[in-house]
Amino acid sequence: MLSLAEIDEKVQQGYIKIYKEKNCTGGCDLWLQAWEGLKDVMETERLPNIDALEDKYMWQQFISNYVQDLEMELKNAGTEEKTYYEKHITYCRELIDRCGRDHLMLENTRRGMAESYFCLGDHGESDRLFEEWLQADPDWGWGYIGWADCYAWLLKKPLYDKACGILERGLSRPGLRDRIKTVGRAIKISEKLGDAGKARSYRQEKQRLSSVHVEKIGPNDPCPCGSGKKHKKCCAP
Repeated sequence: MLSLAEIDEKVQQGYIKIYKEKNCTGGCDLWLQAWEGLKDVMETERLPNIDALEDKYMWQQFISNYVQDLEMELKNAGTEEKTYYEKHITYCRELIDRCGRDHLMLENTRRGMAESYFCLGDHGESDRLFEEWLQADPDWGWGYIGWADCYAWLLKKPLYDKACGILERGLSRPGLRDRIKTVGRAIKISEKLGDAGKARSYRQEKQRLSSVHVEKIGPNDPCPCGSGKKHKKCCAP
């Protein structure tokens, strides 16, 4: 079992490997070792989630940021070696069980997991997961975006019609969260389809939404930089 200091050091060395040395797979390997250590600590200390782990011990990095960075970089590593998509899926399943009340982390992890299945060619399982999660939370805007992105950007021969249909399903929901982001994606895909009328209609909707949308960013809201992390643990002063 790794000590807290050893876990902390592996996390730090992982950041150096990935972002300074540009060695994504090597950094992910270090981070996965740290993750095994963190799971041991959580089990031994009976800590139910990542927030409890972060609150109890001092770390050089926000643990909540590290676990989300690991999720993102494992997926990036999959573009170099497909086995990392499989590692990513396993990791996501484990992280989902430890997200606690961090709804943003849960959503990001679910989306990433379904995307890895898609990248491995298991489109059926990816569809099943997105469908299951959107049945439970039909106003999850980034769920529709993530699902549509699979068909628009992750295929050699994109299926823009299918991607557009997924987004339209989301936009039919009056209470859709992140509606302006969903409309933005619909504009891009409508343009790819060559449907100028639909793209123009979505641009008009985006303009209307922008004119009435006053963004108030709370500490637990997604950071506007697009990192997918909470604002308080990203760009907040």
